[in-house]
Amino acid sequence: MIGGAMTFYMVASAQNAMLKAPVYRDDPKNPFKADRTAH
Repeated sequence: MIGGAMTFYMVASAQNAMLKAPVYRDDPKNPFKADRTAH
């Protein structure tokens, strides 16, 4: 159970770090994109 929680946390942290990387920062599918307007 603890191993599953640790794995989930590590994968989520890696995904957040990759989304904030310069390569993916301007991707229109990026939820962290700053200039995204609300619909």
